Amino acid sequence: NAVQINFADDPGTDVPCPGELVRGPDMERYIDMSAMRTCWILEGSRNGTDWSVIEDKRNADTDLSHDLVICETGIGIQYVRLTVTEIPYGVAPCISGLRIFGRGNGNKPEPVEATVRRIGDLDFAVTVKRNKSAVGFNILWGNSPDKLYHSYMVMGSELTEKRIGSLVKGREYYVRIDSFNENGITTGKTELLRHSER
Repeated sequence: NAVQINFADDPGTDVPCPGELVRGPDMERYIDMSAMRTCWILEGSRNGTDWSVIEDKRNADTDLSHDLVICETGIGIQYVRLTVTEIPYGVAPCISGLRIFGRGNGNKPEPVEATVRRIGDLDFAVTVKRNKSAVGFNILWGNSPDKLYHSYMVMGSELTEKRIGSLVKGREYYVRIDSFNENGITTGKTELLRHSER
């Protein structure tokens, strides 16, 4: 469903500095205003022999160092091949990450069975009952049921206890725990954290 290409600088390559040299009180640097391009073609294959084009940016006029290709309907492939045709300054291409995202063909995980309790002014603890259909859990919390802006990810199918110490004393918090696997996310129930139990 998506591929992200993360380009990087090769630390062993000397990059020419054709721009204007600017000297400061404690450093000097070059400012190059010329247009740069990062061009490539991404192909996919089911068998490693017959290739088809996923995205062709050989004529791109952009320099996107972390480019994202989205395939809305999804494509079924087992292999990907990236051919880089142009990089700024003509240096050797260097890739720090090639991330491929997709959805599985199975079912989303079962909803979480969890216990959440506030254990101090600043902390709360989460225990999740074993859930074989989950690959992991996202613990989300915040000051309003619709503003759960803080999160903590846990990998595994069960969580004996996770203590999270990031609350503000005297504030009310809401918590939701979502389960996920390769087929999607199952949203948990949002609940109010009770005051500390001492």
